[in-house]
Amino acid sequence: MRLRFSSLPKSTALCAAILACSTSGALANDGYFNVSYNDIGITLTQIGGYGEVTVAPNGFADMAFGECLMNFTRDETGAVKDKAAVITKYSANCPESMNFSVAPGEDGLYKITFTEGGALAGNSFDLFPVLQPMRDEFKVAAPKGFDILGMTVGMTRAEMEEKLQAEGFAKSEDESSVKEYTNGMTQAYDVWTKGASEVVEGKPEDIIGITYSTLGENAGAEVAEALSRSWDIPKSAKLSVANLKKSLDEKHGPASSVGEARFYDRQGTVDSSAYQLVCDPAIHLQSVEVAREMPGTGYLDSVSAACGAKVDVMVIESYDVPGQAAKLLIALLKGDVAYEGFWNSWSAGEAKALAERYEMNASMVGEGPKL
Repeated sequence: MRLRFSSLPKSTALCAAILACSTSGALANDGYFNVSYNDIGITLTQIGGYGEVTVAPNGFADMAFGECLMNFTRDETGAVKDKAAVITKYSANCPESMNFSVAPGEDGLYKITFTEGGALAGNSFDLFPVLQPMRDEFKVAAPKGFDILGMTVGMTRAEMEEKLQAEGFAKSEDESSVKEYTNGMTQAYDVWTKGASEVVEGKPEDIIGITYSTLGENAGAEVAEALSRSWDIPKSAKLSVANLKKSLDEKHGPASSVGEARFYDRQGTVDSSAYQLVCDPAIHLQSVEVAREMPGTGYLDSVSAACGAKVDVMVIESYDVPGQAAKLLIALLKGDVAYEGFWNSWSAGEAKALAERYEMNASMVGEGPKL
């Protein structure tokens, strides 16, 4: 059987924005797990007191083709407790009941072992942990110098605003925005500006953009998920490209061999040979998307708690004066903060949905009609 990883379905990835939230106490091995072999696929979601497993045979043993779905409750150890009837989809030959245990395996994978379930009984399968609660081993170290004017990812709004005001920035109410999601959660995108550009009339000289984490039930404290700066360097500064790049090297370490970005491992060490995020192959968490908004433009970055930080940099040379620096674009990205916010919001909504599906399926106990 050839092992393949299946990413989180798009509909599930969007749950943070569309599902109502509810709190749920964490139990052992909470999360969303999946795997796809040549002849069988397995998806398991378990959060707090409820769970759902889908076995999708593709010619496995005598199970034919289709899906076998079972909703269940969990005891205080996280093990399967009460089970609803197995639901058969398509032409699968499903067992009347299934039972299994889940435990951490090798290389960051988990192992699901079936103790009941027809042809499944006695079989074990590796699972990829796609989403799990945030814990210490998922935290990403901040590299040395990982800040913009003393501000960095993970700071609270109060900490950010104190530093911005100390640097002479003022919040632009016209450019700042707050997005409202259908589940009642909100997310702020702040823009702060300073000075007047010598390059573009009517534009600020220095702009700081901040993406904050979502606010709402079970969302946690509001902290900066991403940070951007766009600086139109005054001609009067007479700053050379060479000196600016030297300063960037001294603060952030050597640039990538194929560009100006800096990539770091999860321990915060720069890897100048890297040309993309440096990730730990033993951490299989799904990446999440972080939007950054600046006046007149926007960015969408994919970040992950499985990967180290990134400092995205672009230095633009003056058209008028060769060798003189005209603009600096820089952004700070570190995936653990955004991932934690996503888990908090997604898991609350999914916990509610799991409970609702169990109660609905467990109640279907009516006898067959007389025909």
